[in-house]
Amino acid sequence: MSREEIKRIFFELLTEDEEFKQRLTEFIVSAVAEKFDERVVQETEPPKSEEVAQEKYSSEFIQKVAEHSGFDKLRGEKIAVENQCKELQAKCDKLADDKKFVESQRDELQDKFDKLADDKKFVESQRDDLQAKCDKLSNDKKFVESQRDDLQTKFDKLSNDKKFVESQRDELQTKFDKLADDKIIVENQRDELQTKFDKLSDDKKVVESQLADLQDKFDKLAADKKIVENQRDELQDKFDKLSNDKKFVESQRDELQTKFDKLLGDKRIVEGKRDELNRQLEILLKEKESAEKQLAERFAKGWEVYQTFLKLNAEVRENSGFYAERFETFICKGAQYKSLDGIWEAALGCKRDGKIDDAEIFWNVFEYFVQLVNFAFGDNFIEILNTQTGERYNTDIHSTSGTNSSTQGVVREVILAGYKNNNNRKIVKKSNVRVG
Repeated sequence: MSREEIKRIFFELLTEDEEFKQRLTEFIVSAVAEKFDERVVQETEPPKSEEVAQEKYSSEFIQKVAEHSGFDKLRGEKIAVENQCKELQAKCDKLADDKKFVESQRDELQDKFDKLADDKKFVESQRDDLQAKCDKLSNDKKFVESQRDDLQTKFDKLSNDKKFVESQRDELQTKFDKLADDKIIVENQRDELQTKFDKLSDDKKVVESQLADLQDKFDKLAADKKIVENQRDELQDKFDKLSNDKKFVESQRDELQTKFDKLLGDKRIVEGKRDELNRQLEILLKEKESAEKQLAERFAKGWEVYQTFLKLNAEVRENSGFYAERFETFICKGAQYKSLDGIWEAALGCKRDGKIDDAEIFWNVFEYFVQLVNFAFGDNFIEILNTQTGERYNTDIHSTSGTNSSTQGVVREVILAGYKNNNNRKIVKKSNVRVG
């Protein structure tokens, strides 16, 4: 009988437990396989091949197998193995319970992870909203800075409180620098948030903390913006007051200048007549004739300008400070040097207000009055500045208007040409331009 047949017989006789069959097989093979079949064959007749095929064995054969196989010992080992199986089954059951518990914890962790992911999206949305608000405040800051610079430039020439205004400007600059620094801090915090979001559970607390910081900074930026706007309004009020004071002072100065210039002109005329009376008598007669002809021509032009001037709204004419109800009054006032300032300012005011037609009428009146003044005080006494686009911006001959103009660069648009007094070589009104 072969070893494989012995092995199969013991499986069927001793146990139905597959694990025990395996252990029993290992024991039989290692302990008795070498001499087992020899002793069994010597002491009993082996089963016939048809009996083996039908799994039928004689009682004598079974008894011999049991005697030589140490069956009692195998039974004890079977019990030990069964106990071990029970212990292993208990451990397996415990592992199954632990597995269910771990799977439950895994599901809870998955739920928490999903919640953290949703929280991350919500926090990122809030962060983006705050970033948009910060960008808007930064744009507002640039706009306010532009207004501040424009007001500062004007205050340099109008106010004796230059040191006070510069101090306020420095304070505003400090606040704006702080806004810029805060913006950089917010951007750095945003980058840190992006990196730390790889670990959602830990980063949630960090993001919430940073969100609170961002909200505080946003509130501070909004408060600072209101403070800057209030300061800008205060500066605008002071500038308006100084502008009015300047106009009053300039008006008095121009009146005195007019009187002085007239006296100086009269002196030169008298001196010229005294020194050249005899030699220039014939020339003076010709000049007188020419002057009379020019006067007639100018008055014809003056009547045309006066008729155009009357087309202006009465309130507009009154606001200009030049309200002439008669042509004679129009000519007499127009020939006065001090009249030029009010007409020029009226033309500029209409330009700023978008009243182009009214501005054109005032400018025609101004050009005609320049002719009258030059006729009264001498040719080229008043000269209109020939300001051209493309020339370099110069604060000595140019001034800017509104917030759409830069404070350096070249002239992009001539709003209104200025004029100067060639007698004292001073610019009375700077050309109002837009610089870019």
